[in-house]
Amino acid sequence: MPRTVQIALLPSLISPAFLDSIDLAIVIDTLRFTTTACQALAAGATEIWTVSEVEEARRAAQAEHAKGRPTLLCGERECRPIAGFDLGNSPAEYLPDVIAGKQLIFSTTNGTRAVNAVRSVNRIALAAMVNRQAISNYASHSSNQHIGIVCAGTDGAVAMEDVLTAGALAERLTESVAACHLHGDSAHLALAAWRDVCGPQSAQVSKRIEHRFAACAGGNNLVKAGYEQDLHFAAQLDTLQAVPVAHPQCTPEPADSRCNALIFSTTKIA
Repeated sequence: MPRTVQIALLPSLISPAFLDSIDLAIVIDTLRFTTTACQALAAGATEIWTVSEVEEARRAAQAEHAKGRPTLLCGERECRPIAGFDLGNSPAEYLPDVIAGKQLIFSTTNGTRAVNAVRSVNRIALAAMVNRQAISNYASHSSNQHIGIVCAGTDGAVAMEDVLTAGALAERLTESVAACHLHGDSAHLALAAWRDVCGPQSAQVSKRIEHRFAACAGGNNLVKAGYEQDLHFAAQLDTLQAVPVAHPQCTPEPADSRCNALIFSTTKIA
């Protein structure tokens, strides 16, 4: 049976038919949540919880601390760390000596809300440029037939960095997953945008990606906020093996701190 890849360029463009037709949702928020999530799990975090609202994150962390579970509050609003949180949303903060062995509760402006938009799907993964190959490997080894890629966007607008990442992933999926083809104009638009950046030569591709990120609205916001180095980190292609995956139907009911969180852990590829 042919596998399909379709792309929603924004969470607001997700239709009920889109959700009903996929069994794996891949969320992209390249600048910066999904990049940072991949780095965090690669650096030894045990779990990543995603929640939409700041107060919800605080309540969850309080309850987890009361149980003696090592937990950090992480996230941002308008690129800046949230008051009272342990960490912001820069991948440079997520080092093994800071986060190894701890669960991280995240709330971000765009990324965690995009995750919430696909919570009805059986399986959700997080993707970025840094784990493109790892995500493709995961998809090729899984039984998922229909894949939906969701771009988080920036403040409700389409984000070029997410579209480029979606196109890069779509290209790799169609190359490495048997009988996999793109479905819909959005998927073909994303692929064309990616090929415009990567070109026929693979050399220096990360530099070209970084340059394009800097020209995007989201990248410009980060530069203004003093996070220019995050563009360089996020532009590195296929550097991390972490595959953050959540199984919403298996997530414990919110009897206490688990509230409405979706819980991601890294998946090993056999």
